[in-house]
Amino acid sequence: MESISSQRGQKKLMLEGYLYCKEKDLNGKTIWKCDRWKKLSCHARIHVRENKVLKRVNTHNHAGDAARCEALKVSAEIKSKAVNTRCDSQQIIGEALANITEAVKGQMATINSMRRNIRRLRNRGKGGKVEAQTPEDKSTEDGASSDGEDFVLFDNHEHENRVVIFGTRAYLPLLSEVKDWYAEGSIQSVSHSFCQLYTIYVIKDGVSLPVVFCLVSDKCEATYIAVCRALKNLVPDLRPESILMDFEIGAINAFEKEFPDTRLKGCFSHFTRNILRTIQLNGLKKKYDSDNVFAKKMCMLAALAFVPGDDVERGFENLCSTLDADYSLENVLDHFEDTYVGRPGKIMRRRPKYKMEFWNMYSAVRQGALGTGMNYVLEGWHKALAEVVGLSHPTVKILESLTSGQSRNEKEDENGLKRLKIGSKYCDLDSKIEEIVKDYSRDNILEYLGRIASHFSL
Repeated sequence: MESISSQRGQKKLMLEGYLYCKEKDLNGKTIWKCDRWKKLSCHARIHVRENKVLKRVNTHNHAGDAARCEALKVSAEIKSKAVNTRCDSQQIIGEALANITEAVKGQMATINSMRRNIRRLRNRGKGGKVEAQTPEDKSTEDGASSDGEDFVLFDNHEHENRVVIFGTRAYLPLLSEVKDWYAEGSIQSVSHSFCQLYTIYVIKDGVSLPVVFCLVSDKCEATYIAVCRALKNLVPDLRPESILMDFEIGAINAFEKEFPDTRLKGCFSHFTRNILRTIQLNGLKKKYDSDNVFAKKMCMLAALAFVPGDDVERGFENLCSTLDADYSLENVLDHFEDTYVGRPGKIMRRRPKYKMEFWNMYSAVRQGALGTGMNYVLEGWHKALAEVVGLSHPTVKILESLTSGQSRNEKEDENGLKRLKIGSKYCDLDSKIEEIVKDYSRDNILEYLGRIASHFSL
């Protein structure tokens, strides 16, 4: 366990690849909560007395990130030297970055940002504390609500394969006008009657618009086929050119059958999450959280998505040869091979669970269509909705939330507001990956995978 000062001057604890911020003092002990409690709704906490963990409450809903922790330590060192020495900024930054791994560098701010921070600290006076930034302004405007009955576009009223589709008639034509869709399934266990909310978005004039919200009773292929057919009845002559979607196999099969000419692509953030889930199921999460070298190797596994399809098998085998695979890690590698590459047969590899063209991102990057930021922006919208819905009986509350949210969307759309802005860090990530992909060489696959893996975590 180690304490450190954050960029905002607040004390944080680092433990096993996680960061904690202070919640309160109670009965001679201090309660610390995960610092992702707001961003990721993580409710993990630890009770600490005299630098010893007395109790752990709840488990983290995300992976630890040893590289992020190390990056925070380096940032604190830069801050300390900026305040307490007369060294120039170039020297401070150079010394700080000299002996850190590429994974840690990938978590650091840009050189220009670090220089600005040093100047800002020194302008506030030597020994001055960094003031906490003002919290983001949260809009409390609810907007006018649409009529709930009109908002329900379709309901098949079946006990099995139940589907209810919400949306507004004004937005429906967008499914025909805009040829690239984004589909995201989220909010598990919505109610006793529905297990998932499945949303389809489009991007028009730089604005991401949720067009339809589909409550489904299960994740069977037949249920998603009912969704597709309902959409085709609501909007005749639907012909999307591409759909970026999660890895829900029932939805993939359904869209493939109902829209055979549409190009289906897997979302990279879901791809990395699936790999992390396999790591967790095989008891390797703690090792991933605390071992930088192992964590990077697992990120290199995910980086195979950026290798040309014809070279994925070669890259996978080369990467496996560098790993000291015990029983648990072999299970992870076997699962990846069965799911994404295909297990070797007598003549050729068997067909994997997901076609390579579905999850492989190499062609998308070469065409400038990676869109990492949009993946996370859309997931953020779903997490925000989950917070609104909460734990109360959600069937009515979901309708109220979606109705008021859609009305607000339409109002903002009329005013020309861009609601879901992609953060600059995601644009930077896409640019960095694009530059690396341009230099791809099949003779240096491991080096290539390592360079890609330095820019993301699972």
